[in-house]
Amino acid sequence: MSTSAMSRLRDKIITADVFTAAQKLRKKNLFLREDGTPLEFTLVNIKNWCKNDFEVINQLRINTNNSHQSCVGKA
Repeated sequence: MSTSAMSRLRDKIITADVFTAAQKLRKKNLFLREDGTPLEFTLVNIKNWCKNDFEVINQLRINTNNSHQSCVGKA
């Protein structure tokens, strides 16, 4: 996949809306490649969750119109 296609895909995935982001993580998504062919993808494998790769982060901050919360120190 080209750099411009990866940028378009990243822009499609990233959103400030927490609800929309959660939907994109769980559902099948559609992306049109540069040649016009469809690419169906999922970001999180719900059925075989152990096949996912996870990264532990130190801090998560979500800034939206509805939520200005930091998850630092919360468990």
